[in-house]
Amino acid sequence: LESVTIPAHPIIKEIKEKLIYLGAENALMSGSGPTVFGIFDNKEKAERCNQILRQDSRVKTAYVAENCSGGFEARMEEHYVGRQ
Repeated sequence: LESVTIPAHPIIKEIKEKLIYLGAENALMSGSGPTVFGIFDNKEKAERCNQILRQDSRVKTAYVAENCSGGFEARMEEHYVGRQ
């Protein structure tokens, strides 16, 4: 769905790029777009990224989660400007 959603909402691409810039190994959109997540190789990077993302006014929610295999993810839900 990224190929369809990103042209309509370029903020998704910007947030994916920000996650990678902040240390994510990769970043993807989940579902139809309100959630973007990054995969990190250690918890410290994920927590640092999470702190920075929480300061971004476009990000509605950001948190760090540990997956079943012991990896870490920084997830966020973007807040589209002008949408409730």
